[in-house]
Amino acid sequence: MTVPALASMPGADGRPTWSWPIDPDRYNRRPGLTVLELEALRHLGMNLRRRRCYDRDAPEWHAIARLLRPLDDARAAMHCPDTPHHRRAVTDAIGLILLRAAELETAYWAWTPQEWLRLIGINVDEFERPWPGWIDGTVRPYVVAYGYLLCGFTDFDRGPGMYI
Repeated sequence: MTVPALASMPGADGRPTWSWPIDPDRYNRRPGLTVLELEALRHLGMNLRRRRCYDRDAPEWHAIARLLRPLDDARAAMHCPDTPHHRRAVTDAIGLILLRAAELETAYWAWTPQEWLRLIGINVDEFERPWPGWIDGTVRPYVVAYGYLLCGFTDFDRGPGMYI
């Protein structure tokens, strides 16, 4: 998977209308996790959701900064309705991606299309099933957006019956 180049399409008046909001070359995209990163992800566990009372200064957050910064930058580039439900969903999507990184023991940069599809699921029910009680369908489009913006994931046709 490759992320499209930082380019914009000219509008009818010749001026750029949109440019790719994330420059992946700004980040350390090493595919493997360090021992420290993996330990930090595992220690944070469900706290990766960054809900109330999480300790922003915990050393584990510093250990995963390489993984967290691109996700936070992508979140800043997305339009997210300014409602508590959507703010929670966009942050939960980050937590979910980081939980899966710990499970796979690899950075999301290195995920195959199949690994992204396994996380996204072929429908909302399949997406929610592994995460009972805390994930709802609102999180799924944000996971898709992170996959697209950061990793160029576009292989939706690989999942039978795939729909977003």
